Amino acid sequence: MSNAKTSAPGVERRNASAPSKLRIESRSATGSKVGEFSTLSGYAAVYNQLSHDLGHFRERIKPGAFASALKPGVDVRAFFDHSTAFVLGRTTAGTLRLFDDAYGLRVQIDLPDTQIAADLKASVSRGDINQMSFGFVAKRTSWTDETIDGLDTLIRNLHEVELIEISVVAIPAYPQTFVGVEPPAELMKSRSRSAMTSGDAARLSADWLVLLEAMKTI
Repeated sequence: MSNAKTSAPGVERRNASAPSKLRIESRSATGSKVGEFSTLSGYAAVYNQLSHDLGHFRERIKPGAFASALKPGVDVRAFFDHSTAFVLGRTTAGTLRLFDDAYGLRVQIDLPDTQIAADLKASVSRGDINQMSFGFVAKRTSWTDETIDGLDTLIRNLHEVELIEISVVAIPAYPQTFVGVEPPAELMKSRSRSAMTSGDAARLSADWLVLLEAMKTI
């Protein structure tokens, strides 16, 4: 099956724990509840990387696949674990921002001042949850047969998708995704690394420096 184009009419999500038989795929102020560090940043999708085994195939996202999602006025939401009960941000509200670069789809989510967001931020800060996924409608795809780790593998290539949502997840389909807690802009701007207190440095190390290291590969 080489270069056979197909399209899926429904929204897809992909979780690695339950990858198949789903039309929806997932790519499976001080004193506030969320506190000083209130923005999550990371990559909800990565280009030219293989997903986990999704049942009978693996998947690869091609650069430019999210071009339509970056157009003005496009409404994309940020969820926790693809649940509409846990809305974290939204592009039309300005609380979710999307950026396209050479590594993939980069996101910034301004967390709401809710207990759910505070709990999620704590889990992300600890490293218990540190990856992402996305929900989409496939618009243009192709299939290729490739040899991966000595095995004949069917690969689904995503060339164009309609992005519905991005999610912070515990079990992603793409292990190369990442999310971390971003320090406030004023901290990054006003203090050099050498001028930071030990507490600041510790928080940056736990919450943000890993993401900066990941971005150096771009």
